[in-house]
Amino acid sequence: MMKEIELKVLEVNAETVKGKLEKLGFKKVFEGMIHSCYFDMNGKLRETGRVLRLRRRGDTTLLTYKEVTYERFKKALEIELEVSSFDEMKAILERLGFKVYLRVTKHRISYKGKDGNVVLDTIIEPIKIPTYAEIESSSSRKVDKIIRKLGLSDMKIVNWNEETVINYYMNTLRKAD
Repeated sequence: MMKEIELKVLEVNAETVKGKLEKLGFKKVFEGMIHSCYFDMNGKLRETGRVLRLRRRGDTTLLTYKEVTYERFKKALEIELEVSSFDEMKAILERLGFKVYLRVTKHRISYKGKDGNVVLDTIIEPIKIPTYAEIESSSSRKVDKIIRKLGLSDMKIVNWNEETVINYYMNTLRKAD
């Protein structure tokens, strides 16, 4: 069980951020596609700030449960475990009455540093979204420090979850039409 504190920075230049991360001593720990299914039962989890996610990252499948609060920072108590089969775990959850309410496919590059982690996500499905950075650490002070060191303080910084990011861009695109 771990506690995460994070912010997202929208519409970053991935190449610029990657260069700065490397100069700051962050190490790339993953690059590849991620496929996620978010589950709920009649909205009961989302209504109470809880998340149940099944994710395939490379050859690894993870089941994650989160209890999330939103203040200036997104804060979550997270319990995550590796499972042997995405399809079998999905079938178990569905037989328990959970339904998939969101499917997400994205390209992710993950970096680890001494003060926290930074991921660069580019969502491809259900809608193509510009790359954003997610900065995560054990304290809000460290998250702010990483954002400053990366030169992202003047960008659009949000405490949103992935679903809210997707909805923001879906609404933005609708307004543009």
